[in-house]
Amino acid sequence: MIVYLPPGGKPALISVPRDSYVEIPKHSKNKINAAYAFGGPELLVQTVEQNTGLRMDGYMEIGFGGFVNIIDALGGIRMCLPNAIKDRDSHIDLPKGCQTLAGTEALGYVRMRKADPLGDLGRVQRQREMLAAIADKAASPATVINPVRYWRFNVATAEAIKLGRDTTLPEAVWLAYAMKRISGGDGLTLTVPVSTTGASTPVGSAVLWDPTRSKAMFSDIARGDTSGLAKFAK
Repeated sequence: MIVYLPPGGKPALISVPRDSYVEIPKHSKNKINAAYAFGGPELLVQTVEQNTGLRMDGYMEIGFGGFVNIIDALGGIRMCLPNAIKDRDSHIDLPKGCQTLAGTEALGYVRMRKADPLGDLGRVQRQREMLAAIADKAASPATVINPVRYWRFNVATAEAIKLGRDTTLPEAVWLAYAMKRISGGDGLTLTVPVSTTGASTPVGSAVLWDPTRSKAMFSDIARGDTSGLAKFAK
């Protein structure tokens, strides 16, 4: 995901489908998640920069275990499911309706894609939804004034999050501020515009970006202007 906080206007949270078929520096074309496997965070950042034309000012990473611990420290996250979900690969069997998900359930919910007709695109929507819910609950009075929950959340966050070598604490605070605005409805949630989600490639089925619309979206961001990004909201 890319988080962008402009000089003025609304911040944006942009999902990059993990199966995006892109050029990886010194590794030819592949799915974008392969960049991390080939060269860790550094190569992943280079790949995102090369394919978007944007400069990444910071990097933050959270593993699956850390994700679970943060949600459990908050006492779970309440989500409203429009339909029941049963997915063997993600080990979840959730009923329709609003419910509080524990860490492992939340992880299965955001990772699941085989039972989702939208596949990878459905997953990125759930990931944004979950991140917004975490940011909202973390900043809520119920967390801040509860010393036990506040302490557990801070410990879990400190243990779970890794910052890039050149990422400073002020940049991490900037990210938290942007996420708080987005979770509060004062922001935009987007997915890189795609032309197809099941393209046949040498590395298997992959997602192809829409060359015209994705270039237009990244050009707006490069200019520091998010006023026209609503048309890409998804």
